[in-house]
Amino acid sequence: MRSALTDGGCGGRWSVSRASSVSDETRQTFDFLLRSLVGGRTVRTGWARKGVNAPESVADHMYRMALLSALLPSTEDFKPDKVMKMAIVHDLAECVVGDITPFCGISTEEKHAREEAALKSLCKELPSELGSELFNLWKEYEERKTPEAVVCKDLDKFEMILQAYEYEMEAQRPGWLEEFFESTEGCFTNPCVCEWVAALLQFRNAS
Repeated sequence: MRSALTDGGCGGRWSVSRASSVSDETRQTFDFLLRSLVGGRTVRTGWARKGVNAPESVADHMYRMALLSALLPSTEDFKPDKVMKMAIVHDLAECVVGDITPFCGISTEEKHAREEAALKSLCKELPSELGSELFNLWKEYEERKTPEAVVCKDLDKFEMILQAYEYEMEAQRPGWLEEFFESTEGCFTNPCVCEWVAALLQFRNAS
């Protein structure tokens, strides 16, 4: 394995450049994976700022969103499978630029520009058709003009407050992360997600 996957020396990023028998497409796929899987080590900034013990990573967040999307009922309004794909890629750029929040002192426009450039760089590692699909899913999510993008944003916010509730319970500090709940007030539109939010708030108020 070491002969196929190499970091190219101390501090260099991993690549498959020395694996001469590997096809170009497989080489591209591995380069993409080795860059994007950094998300498993990229901590979500909001939780770190609040001093949460062992906060979730960007990859944790996207996985939980994907799982939530699998629980959505099928309707004629949107495609759950597309929402799942969108959930998996919506924060992929953060593997490169980190989790930029309003507390980072970076404008919304600059944040978007950095993430777009980062994702384009990542997607260039893939065969053109697949890279275009992933980039277009991200762009669709950012524009919030399709039913899938709107639902995916609902899941993004719901996963955040669900995680906040879990952290409050683990730390035995009721109300500790109230600011995260307040930031989502009036944000939800999907009926199913709205039901989940209402149930979560009931559980939280009763604890």
